[in-house]
Amino acid sequence: MFFILLTRSIHHFELADASFRGNTRLVFVLPAIILFLCNLSGVAVGALTSIKGTGGTKRRLKAILNLNKLLEVLCGLYNIVRLTVAPSKYVPREAYVARIVTNFMFLAFSQVYSKVTWGGISAKDPMLAAESPYRDSYDGMSMDNDDQQQQYGGYEQQQYGQSGQYNSNAY
Repeated sequence: MFFILLTRSIHHFELADASFRGNTRLVFVLPAIILFLCNLSGVAVGALTSIKGTGGTKRRLKAILNLNKLLEVLCGLYNIVRLTVAPSKYVPREAYVARIVTNFMFLAFSQVYSKVTWGGISAKDPMLAAESPYRDSYDGMSMDNDDQQQQYGGYEQQQYGQSGQYNSNAY
């Protein structure tokens, strides 16, 4: 994930480097360099540690994702301004449209990835934690004999729900 964002930050650097000159170039290139270094650290952390590590690591990686989202929003706004308010004679309008779509795609990509629960399900949802109907308990509460008779119909349950011979003494 962070490797893809690393290559995207290189793209941001190249666009800023080619578009501006002088001190303005420094203002636009510096955030791309900072983003590159952050994404590089995200690649290193992802390669060396597990995502199931400490909460601090997760927060840092999500902060890097938020920085990526911020830069994508700023680049998208720049492209919208260049498309509508100050179009260039030398750059076709389709290039700005393609960049806006790409900015939106990477923004959505980073947003979805940052909203994913890292490290598995943290809270037990009763619907997700439902046990098999072939067991005697559900969520720590055991079923009494009448409930079992009603649920299984008095038939012995074998593996995978195949019913066997009727046995009235089974319960």
